[in-house]
Amino acid sequence: MKIKNLLLAPHNDDEALFTSYIILKFKPLVVIVTDAVKHELKFGSMSGIMVRRKESEEAMKILGAKIEFLGIPDTGLYIDNLVVNLEDFEVTGKVFAPALQQGHPDHDVVSLAADKVWGDKVIYYSTYTKENLTPEGALAIIPTKKEEDLKNKALACYISQLKINKPHFDAVKGKPEFYFEKYEEDID
Repeated sequence: MKIKNLLLAPHNDDEALFTSYIILKFKPLVVIVTDAVKHELKFGSMSGIMVRRKESEEAMKILGAKIEFLGIPDTGLYIDNLVVNLEDFEVTGKVFAPALQQGHPDHDVVSLAADKVWGDKVIYYSTYTKENLTPEGALAIIPTKKEEDLKNKALACYISQLKINKPHFDAVKGKPEFYFEKYEEDID
């Protein structure tokens, strides 16, 4: 599939938590890599696959982006199987992927797979680390008031996650989003 810009989100909600401003600016195809099998097993259908997909779809409508789901179970995410799935996307512009930050292991797998498939086309966005839920980086994307409001509306769509993961949402509200220095010229 040939597309201009692509954004990879390891889980449903990462796209709004960490890249709302990128989505608003570049209108990439947002690809959610995993399905929430672990959450469905732990919390039941109230936080399961179909609920989380619907939440992502609603949030992406607010941010104006198309969305696809790879459907890889989060219990079976490996670099090799992800690379095979990603090779179907022919990207002519930019690829946005989580930075390798040793926060959530799935984020790191997605980062490594994106690098393997697209190399220099990838712009890495900041998520969180084991020590800090608030993303940090050398270069900030400072939102306008309108962009911040749209992000907040998108975040409100993730009702299932707000019930069980509210600290992740609190850590990004009202804050800029970040990417890494060597990509400064690519984000403008």
